[in-house]
Amino acid sequence: MKKTILILTLLAFVITMTNAQFRKTTWGMNKGQVKQKETCTLLKEEPTLLTYSNTLNGMKNYTMYVFKNNKLIQGKYSFHHKHSNKNDFITDYNELKDLLIKKYGTPIKNKITWHNNAHKNDPKMWGQAISFGHLSFYTMWKEEGTNILLTLNGNNYKIIFLLDYNIPTQRGVDKKKKEKEALDAL
Repeated sequence: MKKTILILTLLAFVITMTNAQFRKTTWGMNKGQVKQKETCTLLKEEPTLLTYSNTLNGMKNYTMYVFKNNKLIQGKYSFHHKHSNKNDFITDYNELKDLLIKKYGTPIKNKITWHNNAHKNDPKMWGQAISFGHLSFYTMWKEEGTNILLTLNGNNYKIIFLLDYNIPTQRGVDKKKKEKEALDAL
């Protein structure tokens, strides 16, 4: 009976891992497999990270693959293009959000948060407010086996614009496993 449950659990995990993807990769791939799939220019290779130069929807970015125990667990786009008018970052964010809605449907979370209301009533200053750390945008989708987070925030006059794909945390699974082990030991 225990073997059957273990096999079914592993099968469910493999099916989930197969469906969860970032670009042309699948969660759990090793660095060599990811490097074979990626066609962009490799900029940097570290033990837990591959960084590529890329353009997405006309926006320059670093496309990054994050590994734990040589298994792919996260992929992200860190946008580094420049705008003289910081409100253009909000336009970029909304364009990318619209594309993600077309692909993944309605987000489960969509937040605009004011941390300081100084420019709240002046939309022409919202881009500046983001760079000051006064305003942030956050949108989230959940796909089978993948969390997708689009964020636009800033600090110290710098804009931080990210699109992050990652495996949902395993806390609930780990807690149940630990509990089962304790119960079996009793």
